[in-house]
Amino acid sequence: MTTTETSAAETVHAFLNAITAFDYDAAMTLITPGCEYENMPMGKAIGPAGVRGVLEPFFSPTLENEFRILRELTNGKTVFTERFDRHRLATGWVELPVAGVWEVENGLITVWREFFDLATILSKWPAPASSLLRGGSRRAKHGCRGRDQAERPAHDVEDLVLLDHAGDEIGAGPGGEGGNVFAGMGFRT
Repeated sequence: MTTTETSAAETVHAFLNAITAFDYDAAMTLITPGCEYENMPMGKAIGPAGVRGVLEPFFSPTLENEFRILRELTNGKTVFTERFDRHRLATGWVELPVAGVWEVENGLITVWREFFDLATILSKWPAPASSLLRGGSRRAKHGCRGRDQAERPAHDVEDLVLLDHAGDEIGAGPGGEGGNVFAGMGFRT
């Protein structure tokens, strides 16, 4: 592994360690102002404020996080991780297989994409998946979008529509107070 590859992997590990410890201040120092964070089944957030606006509310019900890296591949500035993420809630552990793609430049994360099955997390998180469902069916690009709006970053969506990989709606909900998507989806924040 080259020095660049080691540094890229070390940056990703430091970021995950900070999130594990709920140290959002430390984690945000490891991403660029223009960092693109995208939960592929949900949407994109930009920069420290956007990333924190997604992570902090999402992890608010968790008592403990574990990000177990099962496999890792680093090629220059790009790091791929296959992880088994575990989140301990008051009701027990929620486990989720995740694949992450990271791009790191000068010790800072510029791109972070997460791939996971949204139905898995919705079926196990504190909010019942049924609280997301609404009548009707809408078709749109895979990801999330504001209802009757162009696709926007997930942390800024006022009315969220969740779609599966085929583009079929699997849930919907209002964005919540201040655009907090997770509160609008019924997650405790």
